[in-house]
Amino acid sequence: MQSIRQLMQLYPILYDLTISLTIVLIAWVLGRTAVRALSWISGKFTAKTESRLDHYLMEAFRLPVTLLILIWGLHIALDRLRRRDYSALQDYWNLVAGVLFIAAAIIAVITAIQVITAILKWYRQRIEQRESAQHVADFVPLVSQVGRILFMMIGIIVIFDHFGINIESIVVTLGVGGLAVGLALQDTLANIFAGITIMVDRPFRINDRIQVPSGAIGDVVAIGMRSTRIRTLDNQLLVIPNKTLVNDDVINHSYPDARVRVQLKFGVAYGTDIERTRDIVEQLALSHPLVLKNPPPKLYFSAFGESALELTLIFWLENFTQQLPVVDALNFQIDQAFRENTIEMPFPQRVLHMRQQASPDWGAPQLGKEGTEGSNIKDH
Repeated sequence: MQSIRQLMQLYPILYDLTISLTIVLIAWVLGRTAVRALSWISGKFTAKTESRLDHYLMEAFRLPVTLLILIWGLHIALDRLRRRDYSALQDYWNLVAGVLFIAAAIIAVITAIQVITAILKWYRQRIEQRESAQHVADFVPLVSQVGRILFMMIGIIVIFDHFGINIESIVVTLGVGGLAVGLALQDTLANIFAGITIMVDRPFRINDRIQVPSGAIGDVVAIGMRSTRIRTLDNQLLVIPNKTLVNDDVINHSYPDARVRVQLKFGVAYGTDIERTRDIVEQLALSHPLVLKNPPPKLYFSAFGESALELTLIFWLENFTQQLPVVDALNFQIDQAFRENTIEMPFPQRVLHMRQQASPDWGAPQLGKEGTEGSNIKDH
């Protein structure tokens, strides 16, 4: 012990380094102890709750708290050495202090981002359990990204202010640059704001079946900031810019519910008993297991066509996905029933009656004004 004390007196720098390293070690121990203490306190207060928020927050605080206390200890240790008049440290003290400040600012920003991410993660898990709040859950990623950018900007401003850098000129430069970027990315920004509009207005949701302006029909897979992805009935992924969906008409087949009204149009020949046809077709529709009984299917005499009496069968289905197979089945059944009951389904046809006229000069058929033979034409 005596020899160690004499060695310290002969080499004072060893003594100062030992004290500084001890301070750093104590800071590390304090950091670990603080984390354990926070975990214990948090566990005591939340032991009787099912919330996972305390767990997420502790995961966010665990490493940053330890690092911040360690940086604080490093600052005290190096400042002590600086006060001992070591010329090397005196010359580089501003650089060392600046590096420590930047490290502390970065850790603080990361901690804030992790805290907001933990809170939003917990909040999203809560609201996803409620179907009425699904639209709120879609905003969580957007809020998270905005929070990240905001905290990063605050951290940069604090660092610049610490070193005495004038940020006004930087803000002006960023403003001019932002204007140029905004003009260059005008379409992209329009799609981003359209994406926000879709999230707020909620014209459609994930898994809704919609018909887009191009006429394509499909199920919504994802609603992004720039585009919306739709899986078509051909199992192809259709990517549509959000601006197109906001500015043009979109048909939502799933809202307000999945029920769908189907119109099945066909014609019968003139002279057909419409009441008898109505009874046959409505009974066929009622007998189909997927056709809703309330409201019941109804056959309407819609128009007098050029070659047929035009009829329209209207019925409801429980889900829009049933439309194609039900229409297919009813078409087969109606065709078979009409054959069995001798009900004619006409098709457009043209009957041409030719009339011969003797020519006074050549005995050839006389041509009309348009260069065609005289005729009577009837459409059926």
